[in-house]
Amino acid sequence: LFAELKMPGIFKDDMILQRDKSVPVWGWSDAGATVTVEFAGQKKTAKADKDGRWMIKLSAMKASCDPQVMTITSSIGNLKSQISKILIGDVWVCSGQSNMGMNVGGCQNAKEDIAKSSNSLVRQFEVNHRPSINPEADCNGKWEIAGTNTTGGFTATGYFFAREIQKELKIPIAFINTSWGGTPAEAWTSKEALVA
Repeated sequence: LFAELKMPGIFKDDMILQRDKSVPVWGWSDAGATVTVEFAGQKKTAKADKDGRWMIKLSAMKASCDPQVMTITSSIGNLKSQISKILIGDVWVCSGQSNMGMNVGGCQNAKEDIAKSSNSLVRQFEVNHRPSINPEADCNGKWEIAGTNTTGGFTATGYFFAREIQKELKIPIAFINTSWGGTPAEAWTSKEALVA
């Protein structure tokens, strides 16, 4: 058997963490392993339960435009993982159907907006489409920094919102894009609620 240390898909290079609130960090390791998370001067530990799940909560942090590294280690197998170029700011969720799913590349004046979009303090995490009847413990997706090669694929509503508040607040702004155009409202509703 091989020792395990796994993080959810949203914990990747270039991510932004929420400022001024306790930040949960979680993942999977071997049952009973002691997992240590080090970030921004904090060092927290947790013990993985019988299913290998663990979680720590980082103390609230101020916004920061300085890229930082998170290090995660497991006592079993001496496993180590690092996540780089992390900023601290505001994180928003952008969800819904085509009104949120439409991307910047489909907007009026898209060429001009994309050409001047480079901003390392504006980032999107786009969740890959994967239907499931039950809530999922993980997702696949990727973090991207606003730029001429990426912004065209960002949710337009999310991007223009993030661009404006980033100018105003002068802190990193992230948006998690979970939209899926053309989906019926029922697809976003739990089975229990539909049955009721």
